[in-house]
Amino acid sequence: MAYTPAVPADSPPTGADTAPAYDPDVAYARMQALQAQGQTLAQIAAQLTAEGMPTKQGRPWHKSTVNYLLKTRGR
Repeated sequence: MAYTPAVPADSPPTGADTAPAYDPDVAYARMQALQAQGQTLAQIAAQLTAEGMPTKQGRPWHKSTVNYLLKTRGR
């Protein structure tokens, strides 16, 4: 399942160079789904990056970031 950012129906069209916004709730839900499939933290990070899901800093995902979010968002 690829990441598809939610866009309201009444929002104006955006250019192809506009990156989706970081959404920690969406990222967390995707991480949980991938973890439930048995993927490692490194595999989850690679999958999120491949799907184009943005990080807060706009960098590729790293396994330590995935681990941090999975531990802190679930509290």
